[in-house]
Amino acid sequence: MKKLAIAAIAFLTLSACKKNEDSGSTEKMQIISAETDSTRYGIVIRIDGDSLKWLSEYGDTLWSNIRSAEVLGSMSADHRLALLFQQGSNHSVKNAIDLTDLVGRWVEPDPVDEGMVQGIELEEVGTANSINSRSNHYVSWRLYNGKLLLVDSYEGIIDDNVPEDTLRILRLTADSMSVTIGSNKHFYRKSNSADEDIIRDYSIENLAESDAFDPEGEAPQGSDEQEIPEIDRIF
Repeated sequence: MKKLAIAAIAFLTLSACKKNEDSGSTEKMQIISAETDSTRYGIVIRIDGDSLKWLSEYGDTLWSNIRSAEVLGSMSADHRLALLFQQGSNHSVKNAIDLTDLVGRWVEPDPVDEGMVQGIELEEVGTANSINSRSNHYVSWRLYNGKLLLVDSYEGIIDDNVPEDTLRILRLTADSMSVTIGSNKHFYRKSNSADEDIIRDYSIENLAESDAFDPEGEAPQGSDEQEIPEIDRIF
């Protein structure tokens, strides 16, 4: 069981940390070397007061101090987590993100189409999708020093020079999340089954159909979501 948990953490580390971004104040951030990312990954065992007991990506059981940490998510037992430590410390946590809570479909009201939603979907394997977006076509996500980075396909073209959207997570629970992208703030909720009927497919393949969508709320013909084959996962 421990070997399986370590394998899951290692896989998550590789999938969520493929590329890294440069510092700056713009919404789009250029990619920089992966060596600059100090994120550690693991699994929550339990929290006792200000102390976090967790299983590291190397298979070690560790205790860390979270007294002054920015804790995002429920940090429930057996949840996957990402940790950023205080500079010069291997014990005091600066930022802790519950990855199990982070994964999922996040939506907010569409400011243009009343009654519609827009948002992002974050999958366990590090892939991402845009929900009802004409301008963004996200394909993957990762963490970088406590921030959430989203890679945009830019009409199907992906290379090492493609910039990423940088999201700062302000609040995270099992069913709600608030983030900032540049100067814009977004308040998301976890999508439920009731959203299925109002999510349009604006993927690259269906871009022509989506350009002709009915503003009254009817989805264009041919815009039904394609069935995605199941993928065996170790999670």
